[in-house]
Amino acid sequence: MSPDSPTNTAQPVKKPRKNGLFTAFVVYFLLGQFLIIALAFIAYNKLSVGLPSLEELEKIREDQNLSTNIYSSDGVLLRSLHREKRFWVNYNEIPQCMIDAVIAAEDSRFFKHWGVSLPDIMRAAYVNIRNIEIEQGASTITQQLARTLFLTTALSHVYDHGHKIQDRRY
Repeated sequence: MSPDSPTNTAQPVKKPRKNGLFTAFVVYFLLGQFLIIALAFIAYNKLSVGLPSLEELEKIREDQNLSTNIYSSDGVLLRSLHREKRFWVNYNEIPQCMIDAVIAAEDSRFFKHWGVSLPDIMRAAYVNIRNIEIEQGASTITQQLARTLFLTTALSHVYDHGHKIQDRRY
């Protein structure tokens, strides 16, 4: 045989690619998950700046607007001074029916989650997106407490920074 004559013109058989669409889906899914985790981490670090420490949160009793009670020398309450009639009670002084009523009204699954109820958040998000308005809330008692304690601080920081930006503009 001469070197110019074709001996075997058959090309090697290419193996069919395994489901490329599935592989692409898995890769994009994993990249999306990584991106979500990275953004959540960045958001947490940015939003947690300026929040009170645990020690500050434990001082909540002293920071509240409680009533000032004036007692006589024999222990009789003479007068209670207050803007709002508030007084501190320990948890064990609250009647069980009051605890049950608050939990039933605010967060019936209170003892079944760790402070954030993902099924309730997903349900509320679905209903609100479907109806294109906020019809349902999904906050637990824990989330409501966090919003009460932290949102005032966070909003004041946003407000202060917003005014600083506006002041620099003019």
